[in-house]
Amino acid sequence: MPSPEDCRDALAKGLGRARLWAGEERLDLDETIQACIGDLRYDRQCEDSRASWIWTLLETAGYVDMCVESIWQAFQKPLDDCDARQQICELAMRFSLLGHERFTDRLFAIVRDKPIDGDLTLGEYELLVCGGIEGFETVARKRGERLNESEWDWDDDRFIEYASEIFGRTTVANRLAHSTDYDIKRFNDQREMRASTADEIIKRETHRDRMRKIAVEDVLRSAESEERCYWFRGWGMHADQRDVDRVFEHTLQCDDENEISRLLQVFMRRELPRVDPILFQWCQSTDEGLKSHAFRALEGNTHLDIRVFGLECLGSGDVCHALELLTQNYHAGDEHRIEDSLVVPDDADECHTLLFSCSSFLKRNESADAERLALLIYQENPCSLCRTSAVKLLKRQVMVPSWMLDEIRFDCDSSTRELFYPQSNQECSLIESRLNELQAMHR
Repeated sequence: MPSPEDCRDALAKGLGRARLWAGEERLDLDETIQACIGDLRYDRQCEDSRASWIWTLLETAGYVDMCVESIWQAFQKPLDDCDARQQICELAMRFSLLGHERFTDRLFAIVRDKPIDGDLTLGEYELLVCGGIEGFETVARKRGERLNESEWDWDDDRFIEYASEIFGRTTVANRLAHSTDYDIKRFNDQREMRASTADEIIKRETHRDRMRKIAVEDVLRSAESEERCYWFRGWGMHADQRDVDRVFEHTLQCDDENEISRLLQVFMRRELPRVDPILFQWCQSTDEGLKSHAFRALEGNTHLDIRVFGLECLGSGDVCHALELLTQNYHAGDEHRIEDSLVVPDDADECHTLLFSCSSFLKRNESADAERLALLIYQENPCSLCRTSAVKLLKRQVMVPSWMLDEIRFDCDSSTRELFYPQSNQECSLIESRLNELQAMHR
């Protein structure tokens, strides 16, 4: 029987073992409820919503009725301070489709009130599914009201795309065109104006063109200022070699640590003209910014001195920086040296940084024995996207154990599942049935 801590770990990482435990009635109910009302994803910007995955856990474990009141209580509270608001809205949609009308009413209220300025799409897709055409008109009316004070934005286009997929483009266009509601008419006028200019070809200057227009004198001048100079990386990628050489020589002669740190950004995506011993001194600086940028400048280069320094870092316990330097300077057996030196940190961010570097090291060096490090990444990394990379590494070397294959089938991340179990549609059958009903109604 997995402990509550085991369940919490599996739910937080999105491991398929949570689904296996649900099917065996071994998934802890309290931890499952916490996963419903708290967004446990490590990277909420890159990892997909887990609402569909969580719903399959509830259905499989027989927890749907047991969780409804907890999710309702969370759904009733103000959502502006709730990290899981999108996930809760998606779960609310599923309860609405089961006939819990209070969830539908709350979705209407959320869309009408727009409680969070920076999240204008909150609840909209869910209301289109649950509320049908009435939900569509509610969203269009609110968006038209907003256009009285602001301009058409990308999420207005996204709303039209969602609605068109559900109801069909003809139905959407007709409903907007024939509405007598003033705000909906405003929304439609803006939509038509947008459509009339959509085919115009606007020539945009590429990032490469913009960077190549910047003179090396401007780079050196900016480095002396208080600017953060993030654009130095892009400039370094596209600059002429003579200009890059000039910046490098200027950096070596510079005695201001802040200026050196800024200039080193030029070489984060550009090979160094040469490996100078002073770069290793900067890697040992007490200034964290200079130290970090010096390592980043070295990591993309292949050189014996860099390898030697990387092994010194490994010996001193600085595994993360050692990985960065040894990735481009690998010798057979380095993976085992890394395994012996590696200690997984308790802090999630530090753990992710370290194991992400391990993944990059293994991807770059295909001849390395990936098994032990890839298993560690799979088990310990809080990021589901990194877990996909670990499975790919094991698959490449035919090392995926049978217990992992069982888990992968039910992983929260579709990219991980599809490595071995290609599936055309991961949508919940409840929603799929509703979408088919709406599409048939408006066909």
